[in-house]
Amino acid sequence: MREPPECPNSLAVRLAIARELHGSGNAPEALRLLQALLPEQASVLGAHHPETLTTRQYIAICTGECGDPSEAVRLLRALLPDRASVLGAEHQDTFATREDRAFWVGQCGEAGEALRLYEALLLDQTRVLGPDHPDTLTTRYNIAFAIHESGNVQKALRLFEVVLADQTRVLGADHPESLATRHAVALSTRECGDHGKALGMFQALLPNLTSVFGNDHPDTLATRNNVAICTGEQGDAREALSLLHALLPELIRALGKDHPETLANRLNIASWNFNCGNRAEGVQLFRMLLPDLKRVLGPDHPHTLQARSLIERESQVH
Repeated sequence: MREPPECPNSLAVRLAIARELHGSGNAPEALRLLQALLPEQASVLGAHHPETLTTRQYIAICTGECGDPSEAVRLLRALLPDRASVLGAEHQDTFATREDRAFWVGQCGEAGEALRLYEALLLDQTRVLGPDHPDTLTTRYNIAFAIHESGNVQKALRLFEVVLADQTRVLGADHPESLATRHAVALSTRECGDHGKALGMFQALLPNLTSVFGNDHPDTLATRNNVAICTGEQGDAREALSLLHALLPELIRALGKDHPETLANRLNIASWNFNCGNRAEGVQLFRMLLPDLKRVLGPDHPHTLQARSLIERESQVH
């Protein structure tokens, strides 16, 4: 006997569950649910129903977050004309698809193209939504991020600081996007060479992130990692190593052993062993880490190249 079609309300609940999973950081499980949901939505609601299009958007995002940014770009490029046709070119959801497309283009290493897409989007958002709309502010943040990724850290820092002032005024100091921009300001400050100021920023940010997101959120854990790194850069390498070691089991428990933040922490532990004079242990850790970096991040990722270069250099010395 053929199963009756699922009702629209049930489909909406399943979409909400998948979105909640994604919001909590579980992109792989969210992707599994969304991929199962999409053909049923297309059958019951229609291929161009707004909820079907929303599921396609989340599938693209989760695909990128699961390690395939080029496929995320392909999915978003295919989605964009459908959203524009159904909702209109100036609908917020259409703008959101353009935003996500630009982000994943940047994640594919095309910072210049991502910047061009963001700047074109910003003009439309400012005209349609206004300069203080949260989506407009997000695009301004992303423009600063793209400039940062292109290597102009000082210009990015100036833009992040201006965006942060507007986000704090419009959204509030503890809004998640304000907190993300504070993290970007601290990170850019560190990259501009002011490690002491950056350490103070990360330390001040950490309790706000913990209060808003909790101890296990990726942003909270990433900030703890940055506190450790800045501590080392301020001259206390052993304390940095201690903080990194304490963080590792929490990263594995909360995010998994293959999460980029977990791999970055292991890479930092290996690096700071060198800084503490434990060269043999550092090389051993890099050798153990290299296969995971290749498998998860790819052979040409900067972290993978860093580990390989150091292992080769140490092999030549000895």
